[in-house]
Amino acid sequence: MNDYKTKIAAIFNALDIPISLYAATEKDNYRKPRSRMWTEALEHFDLDGVDGVDMENSFYVGDAAGREGDGQRSDDFASSDR
Repeated sequence: MNDYKTKIAAIFNALDIPISLYAATEKDNYRKPRSRMWTEALEHFDLDGVDGVDMENSFYVGDAAGREGDGQRSDDFASSDR
């Protein structure tokens, strides 16, 4: 974990832009598909109120849509983000 944190800090410093990282390190309520990490981010940025995120005009970007490979890209590992 210390190595990971050191690498992430170096990347953030090199980018020199405002950025936040939320990473689930255990299989708990912070890990997909559970929503605690989303709730945590909303609370962190004070977006959990009425004027928070416009969910009607928002979309989720995931990494596991269950797509088949096409020769240039391999199969997705799961379909949990559909």
